[in-house]
Amino acid sequence: MSGGLAYDVAHLVGGGVLLASFLLLYQRRVVALISVLAAQGALVALAAAWLGLVRGEAHLFATAAITAAVKAVLVPLLLRGMVRRLDLDRAVETALPVGGSLALGVGLVALSVLVVLPATAGSAGALARADMAMALSVLLLGILMMATRRTAIPQVVGLIAAENGLLLAAIGISLGWWQARSMRRLREALVATIAVLSMVVGLSEVAFNINNTNDITLTTSRIEYELFADGASLGTDTLSYEDVPLNGRPPLFPNSPTTVTDTFRLDYSDQRAELFDRVLNSSDQINWRVSGTATVESGTTLLQKTFSDEL
Repeated sequence: MSGGLAYDVAHLVGGGVLLASFLLLYQRRVVALISVLAAQGALVALAAAWLGLVRGEAHLFATAAITAAVKAVLVPLLLRGMVRRLDLDRAVETALPVGGSLALGVGLVALSVLVVLPATAGSAGALARADMAMALSVLLLGILMMATRRTAIPQVVGLIAAENGLLLAAIGISLGWWQARSMRRLREALVATIAVLSMVVGLSEVAFNINNTNDITLTTSRIEYELFADGASLGTDTLSYEDVPLNGRPPLFPNSPTTVTDTFRLDYSDQRAELFDRVLNSSDQINWRVSGTATVESGTTLLQKTFSDEL
């Protein structure tokens, strides 16, 4: 096989993995994030299989098979099951606007190229150098996603995407899955630490009973609210349908009530350990209060309504 073809195909597949990292930063829905993550895992497996074919190294085919099974099938299935079970299919909450995240991502890719290519000049082949630059870019973009997402599932997706960058680097320097295992020990320790720090330790369902007293059907695109238990704030959350087409949002039928539900995440802290325990074990004995604003829309108008209620 010609060196030019081997380089071009490897470059194309590595570029696909990098493109998937940008798509992860762009996606607004949790389920779409998981689908892109599965595609990225399949591309990493394809990169391993291609380099195994080019170099004639059987252990890379084993790496490709395991990567495809775990990253393209098993992990996405587990994440989708968690999203369905906890009803977490919603808009992704970000600490930066999507455009800002993408611009910062481009800067990280440029930084990776400026760091890797000069540092490896004369010490590695062109194929390995390009692969390492792309791998570092994927790693940094995964870390960027973790830093700019506010909820657990997108952060986990960013963590797995960053690990894809590590695996792509291992493949690029001709390490198989088994040889790369020792290289990944530090990553596994980091995974465990982040999993403990960002673990969702409490989930509560908040139901909004919206009564439409008008004679036309309305819908809501966004509900921002703060939840209180016995007068203590448990935090704020946003239920957003802004990236859903108008006909896909929950309908508020005329002169009738409609119930819209949201899953509220409650993070543990020592300061409210007693309240946390009561919320989980005796929530029916708590005085609940919620207040916030809801964006209500018809086909031609948009209004923001404030609300407050107790239970």
